[in-house]
Amino acid sequence: MPKPSKKSPSYLRGALLSGNLLMLALLLFVSLFYDNWTNTLDTNGRWESSKVKLGRGVQGAVYFMVTRVALADNHLNLGAWEGYQELFFKDSIQPAAIAFRFRLSDTSRLAFFFHREGGRRCGVRLSNDPAHPSIWFQSDEEGRFLQR
Repeated sequence: MPKPSKKSPSYLRGALLSGNLLMLALLLFVSLFYDNWTNTLDTNGRWESSKVKLGRGVQGAVYFMVTRVALADNHLNLGAWEGYQELFFKDSIQPAAIAFRFRLSDTSRLAFFFHREGGRRCGVRLSNDPAHPSIWFQSDEEGRFLQR
């Protein structure tokens, strides 16, 4: 059986198919790389940080929002950039249920606000820190507890 020449239709179809598959793989790689490279809380646009809005600059506040560290490996890392981050979802939502997974170190805590109106907040604090036990709370505009 003769070998196909470089000008035969079967050779051209194979070369075209190979070129298209290579181009598709390259585009997929670039797309995934770009999505990972630009995956920040700031570019997402659905979150706001209370530390960024403080009157005095707080170390790491802006970096937490604009760098990829906070969302590395598609996990929210609230301990990044000096820790103690406070994020709020910008839009009001009415979920039927809320579920999330998290890990706390020995002395860390997580506060989840499920109602925010004006400056008042209702939430729950989950804690491993004996000095700040887990509680359900209401707080005022200044963050003082109204009810625990």
